Amino acid sequence: MKTFRFGLIGNNVTYSKSADIFQAVFQKHAIDGHCEVFNMTPEEFDEKFQAIGSSSVDGLSVTIPYKKRVIPFLDDVAPIARAIEAVNSIRLHNGKRIGYNTDCYGFSFPLRKYAEKLKHGNALIFGAGGAAKATIYSLYTDYEIKDFRVVARDQEKLTQFEKSLTKDISGLHIETSLIDDFKLNDRYKICVNCTPLGGWNHPNVMPFPQNSDLSLVKIYYDLNYNADNICMRYTKSKSHHTIDGSAMLVAQALRSFYLWTGIKTEFVPIYERVFGAK
Repeated sequence: MKTFRFGLIGNNVTYSKSADIFQAVFQKHAIDGHCEVFNMTPEEFDEKFQAIGSSSVDGLSVTIPYKKRVIPFLDDVAPIARAIEAVNSIRLHNGKRIGYNTDCYGFSFPLRKYAEKLKHGNALIFGAGGAAKATIYSLYTDYEIKDFRVVARDQEKLTQFEKSLTKDISGLHIETSLIDDFKLNDRYKICVNCTPLGGWNHPNVMPFPQNSDLSLVKIYYDLNYNADNICMRYTKSKSHHTIDGSAMLVAQALRSFYLWTGIKTEFVPIYERVFGAK
């Protein structure tokens, strides 16, 4: 059987469990394989990506801050990834680099049991990057949510974010707020932290004001997967339901594995091997 070689591209991502997930999948299927973490600074990215993309790698996961920056280096981009201008999964095959977005699938995976609570509701999103775009796309297509409030620190980025989504997705309504001006005083079906704040590199920083009344939020979903981060601790006693990013991380990785190899893998055994039983 073929030996598979995968990689993760990002900046300051030595903490990532992506390699652990793929290693668990290799073991599950008795496959010979290896996953390597490629840390690179923005200054190094162009040269290092070209070198990696020209080597004998079968698949690459892409994370912060390169999900958009990688697109010009690809030979083709799948429709979802093109629509949200974010690639987190690259298949390298026959000399071609094909970009996908499996974050949408991964994001939606742990929300399925809340489908009826979410449908036709509204959503509060912190962050205006590729992860936020994937989140909105998934909530719109899978749960028929059309009304969004997006909160971030940069007005120009917020404006571009709104324009890039509303021009391609009909019926989408996005209102934007700067974090310094934002007060949580409306009810939302779901609030999603799409920023790295609270994550491994910023464990004690929250993306929202500390006096925010999160009892107004039915579901709080933090895409960071350090489950005991400051945001999760703060919201567990306030929001109705809380979800961390661990299930999303595993689900999107298994989707990428399938795209790269054609092999399907059950979620629960891999999740429990990497994160333990819930």
